[in-house]
Amino acid sequence: MGALLVIAMGLGGYLLVRVKRDRPIESVAVLPFENKSGNADSEYLSDGLAESLIYRLSQLSNLKVTPRSSAFRYKGKDVDAEKIGNELGVDAVMSGRLIQRGDDLTISVELIDVRTRKRLGRAVSAKDVGPAGDAKRDFCGDCGQASIATFG
Repeated sequence: MGALLVIAMGLGGYLLVRVKRDRPIESVAVLPFENKSGNADSEYLSDGLAESLIYRLSQLSNLKVTPRSSAFRYKGKDVDAEKIGNELGVDAVMSGRLIQRGDDLTISVELIDVRTRKRLGRAVSAKDVGPAGDAKRDFCGDCGQASIATFG
């Protein structure tokens, strides 16, 4: 789980760092990741990734992060990001998808500015989460640290 968290943090951090600074994102809701794998183990993993992102981003003093209890009420519901953002009172909504097949893991993360209705960024990462994937996870960890440095 720890290695997968690094992947998700790297993608989430990558997107937040890429956001233009003229209208900074001051608040974000991280929605539960969609599990496209179709098995219970991946469901647990997809929830854990979103929860870990919520925790890590909430450590940034200048970024308001919607609590898990509020964001997870949208789990399994097909609701527009703008509507979710307005209901939760945030500037942006981050959503993600996870597909795991054996040691192959694909995570996609998208950040939507609900004020402008524009997608600020999308990142897709396909990783081998077996022992050979260590270097890739280290790279994603660096991206996660960059987001903390930018917003911290």
